[in-house]
Amino acid sequence: MKLWILKQNDKLERDDDPWFIPEDKFVSFVVRAESESIARMLAAKEAKSGDESMWKPCNPWLSPKYSTCNELIVSGISEVVMSSFHCG
Repeated sequence: MKLWILKQNDKLERDDDPWFIPEDKFVSFVVRAESESIARMLAAKEAKSGDESMWKPCNPWLSPKYSTCNELIVSGISEVVMSSFHCG
C-alpha cells in the first residue's frame, strides 16, 4: 500500500474550474491505496454529496485535469504535508 495526496488543481481557467462553486467541498485528501486510480476512486467516493449535479461534467477527483494525485513519500524537506480548510 502507498499513501497518496490529492489536491485540487488551482491553475484552471475560471470557466473550466469545477472548484469554483459556492458550496462547502473537500479540497484535498490523503488516501491509502495500491494505485493512483484506486486513490482517485476512493477520494471521489468520499467527496460525493447528495447533489451530484455539483460536479459537472465529471467528478474532479477522477480527472488529472482537475486534481493532482501524487505518492506521498517519507523523504523530502520539512513542511506541512496536509492542511485543508474551507467553509462556504
